[in-house]
Amino acid sequence: MKKTLVMLTVFALLVSMTVLCGFAEAPVEVELWTLFTGPDGVTMSSIVDKYNTSQGKYKVNHIAIDRENLYTKLALAMTTPDDLPDFFVTYSYDSARFDKLGYIKPMEEILEKYEEFDFAIDKYHDACANLNYANGKRMSVSLDFPTWGMYVNNTLAEKYCPNVLEDKILTWDEIKTVGAKLQADGIEDIKVLGGGWARNDLLATYINFAPTYVADDGETLALDKDAVEKMIDLWKECYDAGYLWEEGDDVYAMFACDELIFFTNGTWSLNAIDEYGLDYSFIASPQLNADVEPVLFGASHAFMVVNKETSDDEAKAMASFMHYFYENSIEWARAGSIVASKITAMSDEYQAMPQAFVSNNYSISNPNYVYSQTLFDVLDGLGWDGVYGNISSADFADTWEKQTIEKVSAQQ
Repeated sequence: MKKTLVMLTVFALLVSMTVLCGFAEAPVEVELWTLFTGPDGVTMSSIVDKYNTSQGKYKVNHIAIDRENLYTKLALAMTTPDDLPDFFVTYSYDSARFDKLGYIKPMEEILEKYEEFDFAIDKYHDACANLNYANGKRMSVSLDFPTWGMYVNNTLAEKYCPNVLEDKILTWDEIKTVGAKLQADGIEDIKVLGGGWARNDLLATYINFAPTYVADDGETLALDKDAVEKMIDLWKECYDAGYLWEEGDDVYAMFACDELIFFTNGTWSLNAIDEYGLDYSFIASPQLNADVEPVLFGASHAFMVVNKETSDDEAKAMASFMHYFYENSIEWARAGSIVASKITAMSDEYQAMPQAFVSNNYSISNPNYVYSQTLFDVLDGLGWDGVYGNISSADFADTWEKQTIEKVSAQQ
């Protein structure tokens, strides 16, 4: 009898547990699309997984899509809202265009749903005050600032130009001086500078000559063609003199093999450069004048919320994850990012990272142009042609302007 009673009691408990589990609330799920398809995508997925296991109320489903396909899928899905994500990550300069197209909605109505955290703009990197706003509204929340700068082989710099980096700034005049000295000393297997990406290298030089390429309305191209010509002529002068890499060279391999003193690239390459086993540092890309605070060309990866009907719980889920990312941005920083979170940027661990020198000492610039991506895509197509002498600097400037205007017109 006692045995039967015990069995009945156990059975009743099991039934009760099953019923309770059946009534347990499933987490509110939201979908996040990002353009992180490389190692940064692995890092983002890791952060998402840790967020999901840190609490049971919300669940973020992360889908990584390359930039072009992300834009295409967003455009196609606008007519079928069920195919849209709840929020996504792209570049902050996209927000003005996406706002104009009706793809996204202002962040305030989402952020206000999560009262546990104050998303005030002053909690973020100072550049966010400009980059996170479009048409007077806060349209995005930044994660980071992928910034273009320059890696220094400290061993080679100490050997061939020890005085050049006393101020942690390399000027174009110094590039010419070091290059001429290498040639005078008969050193042929080491070049002064290798350019990692024509688009960002040229943009970084352009903003040394002209502060912007957009009119005050944010929609009209105002490319300073005189500055473009100076930009090309400066690079070409050093290229023709033999101070830079040669067309067809693998500049990544050259830097890894101690054949470049300086190598321009982004903060996102920090982990890859680490694997080269070099003694290196990261500073601003080449500047015109060492007496002026360097301004680096950089973008901002940012969260944006899709313009579709959203429940309060879904809004809270998105805001909750953005808050979690803010509080745990150190993991993103370990992947080489200049983080937007001020609380992370002030931490001892972050301050010991190479990119901290950049965020502590330099300003980051990216003019807020509605059609920035179009401008950049045209420049990508032109590449190093002006530097290699395949096109004159004047024709380069004309072509960049003309093709951008034509492509923008096709979008209107």
